[in-house]
Amino acid sequence: MKHMLYVKGRLFMAALFFLVLTGCSQFKPEMITPRVQVSGLELVEMGLFGGRAEVVLMIDNPNPIGFTATGLSYQVVLGGYTIADTQSDRKIDIDAAGKTLVSIPFDFNYQGLISGIQTMLERRELSYDIQGKVMTDWISLPFQRSGNLNLDMQPEGNSGTGNIQI
Repeated sequence: MKHMLYVKGRLFMAALFFLVLTGCSQFKPEMITPRVQVSGLELVEMGLFGGRAEVVLMIDNPNPIGFTATGLSYQVVLGGYTIADTQSDRKIDIDAAGKTLVSIPFDFNYQGLISGIQTMLERRELSYDIQGKVMTDWISLPFQRSGNLNLDMQPEGNSGTGNIQI
């Protein structure tokens, strides 16, 4: 009889434990994959042999908790020529339930673009393709954007900086 109560007590505790576990899992919020978009490409500085530009990413995190990106890799192609192919272990804090803008600077040289300059000048536009991924401890978030920059376009606004933006 004592043994029977012991077994029933253990079964009751196991059933209660199982119910608590399954009940708690119902309250766990489902994580939605954050989106990464290329927000812009900005020409920061030009020199005799090359320049510096920045790719601006917008990371939209719809989740109620923020996270830290542990690195990123990206490739920038202008006029059909790869001018940046880089990996970084830069840590980026991503806000909860919001959008975070991240600027990623890169240096480039004109050597890869020399053979395409005549074609770009004739067409008066420059094609671009920016792609890569933002890495976290739990997922890799891809991004990509491509299009054409119109080289006839004058900078807008009163800033006078002459930066090209997409």
